[in-house]
Amino acid sequence: MLDSNFSPNAFLTEAESLAVDQALLSAKEKFSTRVALYSLRVLQAIAPNQNDITAIAPEQILDWLTHHQSEMPAGLQPDPAFQQFFSQLVLSSLRPLAQIAMEQQKSVGELRSVDVIAWFEQQAKIRVEQGESATFWGGDDTPA
Repeated sequence: MLDSNFSPNAFLTEAESLAVDQALLSAKEKFSTRVALYSLRVLQAIAPNQNDITAIAPEQILDWLTHHQSEMPAGLQPDPAFQQFFSQLVLSSLRPLAQIAMEQQKSVGELRSVDVIAWFEQQAKIRVEQGESATFWGGDDTPA
């Protein structure tokens, strides 16, 4: 599980960021890993029960974002277009997170940053050795 003292201003901890930087991943894969980690943190903060993370609706993400706007620096409060983008970004991360959880035989809420990073590294290795079509994304252009 990720750090429960989550602030919307802290995308990743320094240790998580360093771990992603050290992972054997392309820049695109590192970005996707960071998005997945941040999304997992947001989803864990929203879910009243860690086993319900996969059932989170876009409205819950928007409500959470609205509730945490006061913690954001002045002038950086998100507008409605960003809020919609953010909720879709977080929800799109559920697909790989659910796959990681299934492979780890855990719930999404029980995932830790090391699980997520290791999975993205495994997918990168598969891509290099067997081609993009052998990965979780099966040739889709963008890991999400």
